[in-house]
Amino acid sequence: MKNAKKSGKNTGWKDTLIEVLKWGLVIFLLWPMVTLHRGQFSLVSVLLGIVLFVIFAGKLMYDYLIMDIMKNRRVSMKKDIVTFIGIVLGAALIVGLVLFSFALFIMQYVAASGPQQ
Repeated sequence: MKNAKKSGKNTGWKDTLIEVLKWGLVIFLLWPMVTLHRGQFSLVSVLLGIVLFVIFAGKLMYDYLIMDIMKNRRVSMKKDIVTFIGIVLGAALIVGLVLFSFALFIMQYVAASGPQQ
């Protein structure tokens, strides 16, 4: 019975702290993209940050959007997994398009600031 009382009050701030730490880790891993103009950045940390961003954003969208809609319906575990994978792939597509656009912008910037004669 002690566990039931303890889990009711303290889980709110613990869950919030975990979410803040997760997103803080993503920001820390993606921060080298802000200082890209200096020339040195860790590609591994940026890629890990992108992967974690896609996974966390997909899970967040699934938890807060899809679960509210599906709360009153009985859905099988297979449908839940397929929905989650679809959301993660959709988030990955959006992030990929943003990164592709960013890469095109960088390529045009480098080409424009190339050697001038």
